[in-house]
Amino acid sequence: MSALACCVDVVVAHPASPLSGIPLTTITTTAAANNSHWSPSLSSDLYRINAWGGPYFTVNSSGNVVVRPQKKEMDLLKIVKKVSRLLRSSWFFDLLKNRLESVQGAFNLVIWSQDYGSYYQGVYPMKCNQDRFVVEDIVKFGSPFRLGLEAGSKLEPKCER
Repeated sequence: MSALACCVDVVVAHPASPLSGIPLTTITTTAAANNSHWSPSLSSDLYRINAWGGPYFTVNSSGNVVVRPQKKEMDLLKIVKKVSRLLRSSWFFDLLKNRLESVQGAFNLVIWSQDYGSYYQGVYPMKCNQDRFVVEDIVKFGSPFRLGLEAGSKLEPKCER
């Protein structure tokens, strides 16, 4: 089942959910009339993709939103999954480690050149990226530099898993 269909199933299961002007009874009646649980065309109708996205965005036969910048169709769910894999790959974390070392090195150079009597201690604001893997690597790579974490709300300590 596509991600869009799963989200819509939740909305249909909770009839009190507000939907952008489309009567829920129309949507659920259409699904019942087709003797099916859900369909890509119902997803397209629910989110009015043709009204705001045409001719560039539509829903494909799998129920995923696709973009058609020219003649080629690109599934947005597949794009998001590929980007997620890239962000979890080692080169991203090597980049992260290098940037932390670079910032710390720049401050250390100025502190040394100015004969400053203290040290620099950076703080990473978790609101920038709460992804568990990113935060764990920030802590791991930043620990030699005494890098801290800043959590601005009660929800930020509950990082994404």
